[in-house]
Amino acid sequence: MKTAISFFLVSFLFLIQNGFTQNPRNILIDNLTSTNCGHCPCMDTVLQKVVLKNHPNTVIMNLHGAMSNYENRDLYPMIDSMHFDPSGAAHVNRMGLPIDIDLIPDTVNARYTRMSESPVKIEILSSSYDPASRISTVVVKSTAVQPNMSGLYRINAAITESNLVGYQQNFPDCPGGNAYNHKFVLRTLKFNPVGDYLVDGNWGQQTALTRTISVELDDKWIASNCDVVIYIDRFNGTLNNSEIQQAVVQGVTRPLGMEKSESASSAILNVFPNPVHGMAHIHVRISTEGKVTAGLFDMNGKRVKIITDQKLSAGFYNMEFNTSDLPAGSYIFRMETNQQVYSTQIQIQ
Repeated sequence: MKTAISFFLVSFLFLIQNGFTQNPRNILIDNLTSTNCGHCPCMDTVLQKVVLKNHPNTVIMNLHGAMSNYENRDLYPMIDSMHFDPSGAAHVNRMGLPIDIDLIPDTVNARYTRMSESPVKIEILSSSYDPASRISTVVVKSTAVQPNMSGLYRINAAITESNLVGYQQNFPDCPGGNAYNHKFVLRTLKFNPVGDYLVDGNWGQQTALTRTISVELDDKWIASNCDVVIYIDRFNGTLNNSEIQQAVVQGVTRPLGMEKSESASSAILNVFPNPVHGMAHIHVRISTEGKVTAGLFDMNGKRVKIITDQKLSAGFYNMEFNTSDLPAGSYIFRMETNQQVYSTQIQIQ
């Protein structure tokens, strides 16, 4: 009998440690970054090529602080309350102070091993996007799956955007440059940094709560590059000590359960604004993975700016560049991919 019990316990622990759980935890990582941060590309490398490779269900939100092309001043209270000092550190499930770059992989591994099961189950029952109003709507069901859950639980919805190709300061050991692909950029939060009350008191086991949450997307964002992140925390005095109970991600324009796929041909989709003064945003679609070369040319055919020259995966991209160093006049944006050339005219004021 003891042998059977021991075998059961060993088998159970093996299953838990290898991710075979009824409600596996998805850790959320808040990363403070900036386009003018030299060591931030190193954090991106650690998060995308180490953490996500080992734990693909991890959720990342990159908060762009001051002096960044993607800064959002509405998010500054969140940055301040989470005590991001210095930058080059990230929060893992908001369980204390930020952790330095070198400690992130081991910390994430340890917490997945020690906390493999989440006490809260989040299910997205439906997801829709209205391109006219640019409103993304999700219906979310949150369920307590463990007994004796009490406290203040809060829910929030974030919009993140990826494939933002633009400038990134760098140090020699942290590659960046003028055509850096920024991913998981936190664009907005539905319920300010604190979130919205979900349960205050006892949350009975198997008690399900359903919410409909709508978030409006800015017209500068590419909806197909955006994700809705739904997460629930348990308040513990301060934002940086309020442990994330669970987090899930749903593509804004993707049906439930469907992976990203692109079947249409490559194209230049939009130039914003046009005429342009200062920063230009060009939305493009890449149909197949391969080398993409894009640049700005004057009307004599001379290239005046390299925008990107690198291998890109299939998908939608927002290529941005600064035109303030160029004389006013007409220019041609030219993109070459898979032996095909696409071009459009833009006006610089």
